[in-house]
Amino acid sequence: VIDADIDGLTETEMADRILQGEPDLVGFSLMTPQLPSTLQTCFELKQRRPNLPLVLGGAHIASTGDDVFSMADCFDFAIDGEGELTLLEVCERMQEGSLPDCLEGVPGVLF
Repeated sequence: VIDADIDGLTETEMADRILQGEPDLVGFSLMTPQLPSTLQTCFELKQRRPNLPLVLGGAHIASTGDDVFSMADCFDFAIDGEGELTLLEVCERMQEGSLPDCLEGVPGVLF
C-alpha cells in the first residue's frame, strides 16, 4: 500500500515506487479530488508497462459509476461498490484468461 498524499509523491514518483514492486496488477482506491493525479499516475504506468492491468475503485467510482471511462483510457477496468471480494475474483479469473474477456460476468466490474 502506497499513499502518495502522505508520502508527498508526484505522479512520476508514485509510478516509480509502484513499478519497483514488479506488480501483476495495480489497484487505486480514489475519492473525487484524487482523480486527476490518479489518472496521471495510470498514464505514467501505461507508458512504461502497457500490459500492466490497472483497476480503479473507491468512493469516486461508487458515486459516478462508469463515467470515469469518458475521461481517460489509461486504466483497464473499475470496480463499483465493495471491492474486496470482487478483486479476489478478478485475480482468480486473471490466472485463467486474459483481460477483459476473463472478467465477463463478475459483479461490480465495469469496463
